[in-house]
Amino acid sequence: MNETLDPSNLANIYFRDKPIPKEQWKNYTHVHPAVSVSTDNVRHGRGMVATRDIVAGECIFVTPPTVYANPQDVRKEYLKRYDIDSSVTLEDVAVEILVEKMWNSIVENDRGTFNSFLVLMGSSSIIMRENTNDSARNSIDSQSLNISTLLGHDGEDYWGQDELLEKEKFASRDDLKKILFKNAFGPDFITYEKMQQQWKASHVDYTPHHILGIYPLAAMLNHSCVSNATRTYSNEIMIVHASKNIPAGSEIVWSYIPPTQPFADRRRALKERHGFICKCEKCQMESNQLKNDALPVTMSRTISEVYKWNRSLIDVGSLDNVSKRHLCMLYDELNDTVFSSNSLSNELKRYLRIDITNFYFNYLNAVLSDIGSINATCTATYEKLLNTAMQLHFAFCTSNNGSTEHLSVLHLCYELASAVHQGNNSDPRLTTLSNKVRFWTEQLRKAHIVRYGFMGDDVENTRKLLVHTRQILRQRDGFLKLSFNFL
Repeated sequence: MNETLDPSNLANIYFRDKPIPKEQWKNYTHVHPAVSVSTDNVRHGRGMVATRDIVAGECIFVTPPTVYANPQDVRKEYLKRYDIDSSVTLEDVAVEILVEKMWNSIVENDRGTFNSFLVLMGSSSIIMRENTNDSARNSIDSQSLNISTLLGHDGEDYWGQDELLEKEKFASRDDLKKILFKNAFGPDFITYEKMQQQWKASHVDYTPHHILGIYPLAAMLNHSCVSNATRTYSNEIMIVHASKNIPAGSEIVWSYIPPTQPFADRRRALKERHGFICKCEKCQMESNQLKNDALPVTMSRTISEVYKWNRSLIDVGSLDNVSKRHLCMLYDELNDTVFSSNSLSNELKRYLRIDITNFYFNYLNAVLSDIGSINATCTATYEKLLNTAMQLHFAFCTSNNGSTEHLSVLHLCYELASAVHQGNNSDPRLTTLSNKVRFWTEQLRKAHIVRYGFMGDDVENTRKLLVHTRQILRQRDGFLKLSFNFL
């Protein structure tokens, strides 16, 4: 561990007035001593494995990128090209800029970065070279990769003959683009499309803290729709925490795509984008039990209709009353025909709730948009909404704990509980309502610790976390008003 970085209190990374200068990035690198990268006991190829029990909220690693596309450069180049050709996409521009950065690192003989590319390519020569050290072979296993190489720290000036031969294989930028498409990490909480919209609006001066970069150590994590790790960024620095307790010998995994999609959509996205079919426990259960021919007709029809409302988050202000009533009726039908059924296991129901998160948000926002100030007649409606959000919260705890969607649900729960409490000061159940507010405050705190780690003994840091994420997740375009550059 570096003296400049305390993985048990990362407040000095998150709460900064200015980004960490690039020349200091190496001082902000940390890898948990109980992880290794290996081909043993992993789902596919290589993966990261816990060599001892890791507790939810522990920092697994902190790493800067070996190469990255500077957001300011990407914005400038995109707007310049857009003025000439309105069909140009932001993602294409970001990819081109990053490929050029990768190419320049090779041309300029950046040996550390080049060796990290070799690892991403699965080069046999670098794996053999890293396992010639007997003590290293005994301390880990013969298939383990040198983590310092994955961090781009293998930077001696001397180039071995095998490296020079490997270097000749990079005949064009297309070779580097193949590495990028399989291993780069793009925007974390705002999509390319959303950024394009913001940048086309001349009155908006917004540039995200991270757009696209290569993080070879992070690229070692395999995919699962049921993750046990979560990542955040502070500017370009990636910070990864355990989102569940991870037993010794277990693989550390996360989702390559947003987990809040139905099974068929997830399978299609993974196949098209990453070239494989996921066989995690969630996908296998859903593929077997959510087939149309395996479900009663009414249940299958209801789920199919819910999926239509799940395709995206809707601006409920534009919904007419007929559509809102249809959405609310569909919600009741979903509970009656699917979640009240004894034919589906509780585990499958939790997975399904995650799949239809957008549907839940659309329903919750539609109902909230029609409720005025809290009074006795609407308290029951608020408590119904709170119960709905609670079910979604518990589903996230088992599947995608600490995700941005999970934090958004928890902020909503807290707001609902607080609104009911404030609107019923004379209610004899005031003590019960106060307990609900305290309960959701604690759930929020726990989820933030999972995502961002422990903030030390300073309670103010935790409060700042809650305020920060609420602004982004619960305010329209809240990301435009950020005080700190992370989510």
